Amino acid sequence: MEPETRKRIGIGAGIFLICAAGVMAGVGGRKQQTEETAESTLQDLTPKLSEQEQQAVELLFETLEEGKIKEGAAILVEQEELFGELFYETLGGKRWMYDGRRFQENIQGNGMVLTSSAAVFKGSFQEGRPQGNGLALQAFRLEKPRYDYAAGFWEQGRMNGQGEIGYCYYEGAPQGEIEEVSRSGNFKEDRMDGMAVYTTFSGQEGKTSWELQIQEGKIVMDDRWTYDEEEGDFHLPSKQGEGKVYAVSAEEIEEGLWGNLLVWGEEET
Repeated sequence: MEPETRKRIGIGAGIFLICAAGVMAGVGGRKQQTEETAESTLQDLTPKLSEQEQQAVELLFETLEEGKIKEGAAILVEQEELFGELFYETLGGKRWMYDGRRFQENIQGNGMVLTSSAAVFKGSFQEGRPQGNGLALQAFRLEKPRYDYAAGFWEQGRMNGQGEIGYCYYEGAPQGEIEEVSRSGNFKEDRMDGMAVYTTFSGQEGKTSWELQIQEGKIVMDDRWTYDEEEGDFHLPSKQGEGKVYAVSAEEIEEGLWGNLLVWGEEET
């Protein structure tokens, strides 16, 4: 009896192992099927881009990923019509995040979001808003092509911490305009706060910079400033000297112009 009992137990164990393997195979198959179904559903919900749109988006994403702001701006300007159709028709005028492969409705993680046909946010997102290091870029053509930018640290959709804002006519400025302007320093709720550096560049005069004290987006006057009675404004000498001054009126000081204009804002519904 004892040998037969062991034999039956052995057979039972074999049957159990076979059944267990079958169950595991079934679970694995269902898991794969579930993942494939989820992937298929995600693809169904993803906007369908044309081949040209997909190529343009990939190129813009890769260019900004490499930190090439000027080249990214040129893509937006040169393909203005295509990005207009992409944003307003293909994306329905809504904000979707491109993660390097496809657009997704959930704005979370690292990616790129078009906020209009000519404006894009690239960086880290959390709960549908920029959070962490990021870049806001807007490009358009006036007399000459130009881009505006805001780069730095974002918190809950606003610039908070170190950052830089400015603009650049990347193919040369129109007559009477400054080619490049940047304002760098600390930001608090999209407004500059603390010591800031204001820098301009033009092909004829080169680079000039000034240091200013800013509080909640407004200039704080100190003993470096002088008042020009003839001109009716205040002058601040540049760091380079050479008689170059930054001139500002009393009205401009009160307006509080030192802040980020490329705001994330809330999406219109």
